[in-house]
Amino acid sequence: ICRSDLKKRRKGKKERRRYPPLYHPLNASAMSPNSGGKRGRDDDDASSSASSGGSSGVVSCQKRSKTKQQQSVPINQPLALEYVCPIFKQLPVDPVMAEDGRIYERRAIEEHIRRRGGRDHDTSNTTTGNTVTSPVLNIAMGTRLYDAIQVRNTIEHLVKTRTISDDMIYAWECNRDVWDAKRRAESGNVSAMRDLATWYYYGCRGLPKDNATSYAWCRRASDLGCTISMTTMCKCFLLNSDMADLYSPTLGVYYLTQAADNGYAGACVMLGTAFMKGQHGLPKDDALAERWLKSAMVKHDATNGLKIMARLLLEKLKVSA
Repeated sequence: ICRSDLKKRRKGKKERRRYPPLYHPLNASAMSPNSGGKRGRDDDDASSSASSGGSSGVVSCQKRSKTKQQQSVPINQPLALEYVCPIFKQLPVDPVMAEDGRIYERRAIEEHIRRRGGRDHDTSNTTTGNTVTSPVLNIAMGTRLYDAIQVRNTIEHLVKTRTISDDMIYAWECNRDVWDAKRRAESGNVSAMRDLATWYYYGCRGLPKDNATSYAWCRRASDLGCTISMTTMCKCFLLNSDMADLYSPTLGVYYLTQAADNGYAGACVMLGTAFMKGQHGLPKDDALAERWLKSAMVKHDATNGLKIMARLLLEKLKVSA
């Protein structure tokens, strides 16, 4: 091989290296922008693939896109869809099997049975309940419900392993929190009552915004001696003029005073502010205002924010005096 042939080969390699993959032609008439009107080996390969009925690059891109779409679907999503409650349209937290062989959320199917005129659900296997209509099959069925323990364990495993969609996991976790809070609240847990009151007030955790239900849970917790619920009930409902149906200054001052006497710093600050400004039917009394504000600063549950607020109100009270 002579030197001239070696130079030509090296020159051809350099020219081929200049072809970036983005400019490879997809048909015989296309030219690379850096080829100067000359056709190289890459052009011949691309033109031959185009003339054979399609580009291998396009086909491979389509295959990759299909693979990504398949990977985007969680592996156990089809299995989870089989357990979705036909009434609730979400994964059940307390799944039961009705006599039509379908899985339901317990409270959803119980409400359906009551609404259709059936008697209360029956979990025994010996008695026969009244006949109601199946929500799915629209045929007559009994009112007996059976605990689906294996289904509940399977759903909990799917959520724990995160092998279903994030939206389905979030909805199930919200329903679980609400279900657990209601169960504990019915047994007298004050903390669960406060959580339910907060969720209904703001309309979160999948619950609708319902001021009446929020007030009811606050009232139940207040009657059990929860000072935080007393203060919250006064601030959001009883002493809030925007709540026309629940506004009651007399009852609000009663609960606020009771919470302050029991040592809650937030109630002391609210009561001191009311006396300082003469709000909620109370007279304007600087001495009582100073007493309650000073009392708020020495409470063991007083946060730094409440202490700062009480200190500022005291300074404002001294300036006005």
